[in-house]
Amino acid sequence: MTQVEPIAGSYSLWLLLCEEDEVWVRALIAKLSAELETEAFFPHVTLIGGLSDAPEKAETALPALAASQSVFDVEIDGIDVQSTFFTAFFLRLKMHPALSALQGQAKNFGTGSIVPPTAFMPHISLAYGHIDEGVKRSLRTRMEPEFAGRSVHFDRIAYAYSGVDIPITQWRIDACISLA
Repeated sequence: MTQVEPIAGSYSLWLLLCEEDEVWVRALIAKLSAELETEAFFPHVTLIGGLSDAPEKAETALPALAASQSVFDVEIDGIDVQSTFFTAFFLRLKMHPALSALQGQAKNFGTGSIVPPTAFMPHISLAYGHIDEGVKRSLRTRMEPEFAGRSVHFDRIAYAYSGVDIPITQWRIDACISLA
């Protein structure tokens, strides 16, 4: 993977799926990416974006954050769509105390986010892009039964080089640690 010089606000804290769920969601993302002619990406829940600390600083702070939370499961609450690029088509997750706690702690991570705070909406994106609304509705109807009653398991947290100003093909995980 080609390393690029980080820009201010180019890091995010991601919550990562266990290997089995990651393989499943990656396959969904790859399938949708091919069907919609969009970029594929690594499945994750963004706890906070726009962080400006270098990965070396994050590697010292990640262990404490990971140690504060044991592995946990979250129920999928369905598929949702929005008109924004990064929330075009996604799995909506039910709020879980562990998600709230990690996101709250993430707000105090490193030197903080340069991105204005927004309401936390736990989700796992399946497709990014400006996708026709009719196509999204059709996909939602077709795929929703696959997720009914299903949960996903989270077991790691990562410091990822990613953001709105960075091409998806350049996104990478610079540090990763298992939850307690």
